[in-house]
Amino acid sequence: MDAPPKTDAAIADRLDHCEFDSVDARNMTVAQLVSRIILNRPFLIKGLLDGAWGDAYPKFEPDGLNAAHGGARVTLSAIPYAKKFHNDAGIMEMPLSEYIDQLRGHDVVGGDRYPWYVFRGNPVQKMPSEENLDGNEEWFFNPHDTPVPDAIYRTFEALAAFDFKGRDRNDPSKSSKSWEDRFTPPVEDGDLPTPRERMWPFINAQWALGSAGSGAPQHYHNTAWNACVYGLKRWLVYPPAYNLMSNMQIRMWDETDRFDNQDHGQPRPMECIQKAGEIAVIPELWGHGVVNLQETIAIATEVKFSLYRAPMPKSLRLVKVAPKQRGPPERHPGQRPPGARGRPQGDRARRPPPGMPMRRHSPDVASSWIP
Repeated sequence: MDAPPKTDAAIADRLDHCEFDSVDARNMTVAQLVSRIILNRPFLIKGLLDGAWGDAYPKFEPDGLNAAHGGARVTLSAIPYAKKFHNDAGIMEMPLSEYIDQLRGHDVVGGDRYPWYVFRGNPVQKMPSEENLDGNEEWFFNPHDTPVPDAIYRTFEALAAFDFKGRDRNDPSKSSKSWEDRFTPPVEDGDLPTPRERMWPFINAQWALGSAGSGAPQHYHNTAWNACVYGLKRWLVYPPAYNLMSNMQIRMWDETDRFDNQDHGQPRPMECIQKAGEIAVIPELWGHGVVNLQETIAIATEVKFSLYRAPMPKSLRLVKVAPKQRGPPERHPGQRPPGARGRPQGDRARRPPPGMPMRRHSPDVASSWIP
């Protein structure tokens, strides 16, 4: 990156930097939002949450979180799902109140340079019943407090008609019926389902709290909308042709692997600073990582359907199954047997990857969430 800014004006200019398209919610229709997503480019929505989540903000302040969820045990790690993705730093479990105390004392696990944070995925299919949502200490994403904005819901409700997984190639009428069945429950024109019921287009409701320097590593998935409730987030985004999955703490990756990749032909990522109250829409298969620049609380939901990944043709599915129906393949000299450990020998030996020198890092921004 460029040298850190030295003046207040330079800092303000850096914080306004965003290479995403920007949309003003006051002048946005659902049809325009659908068109934006079909373009398959990241964009930022401003103004959509103005006045929409007013009751939720006090609950997301330190005292409010302690009162509602302080006793809930959370997983603290350098990346989300650290155990699943084999992050070497490991994980730690503690009550949420203990992590909030760490934030208040500026003494977070992982240190100031590569801090750990709390990330909780809430599978929508496991969401508590309507009567058990409020006051549920273990369920951090309460759609009564942070409902899916009307325009977001209507957009993905419409886009569900183009879900590849729901299509029947031989009988389009079945696809239409399958789509109609997903409207739960049927509503009159102009009405919306309850906040809990309008979660059906989404597969995972995510909640995250972290200090400056924490965040999600480079990864990709279906289209998702990401709301910044408190704080400031720096997005590093790649188009699908250059996406990647990383299990490295995001700031560490931004100082090492990112530049090593660029030295070997990877383009630099698109960058965008997302402020509190803004929504970032990251399209399907776009690689993205996030560095929190302040103590930050974020909410995100990932869409459960695919818009661009076509189903595998039947012929390819048969090819994939065929090897399982045959015996073990013949091995050649120098080839490892299945399950063998260690590097292969002979002509099949591979060279080790190049080193990863440390590089310059981005400047921090002072925290504003902790009073």
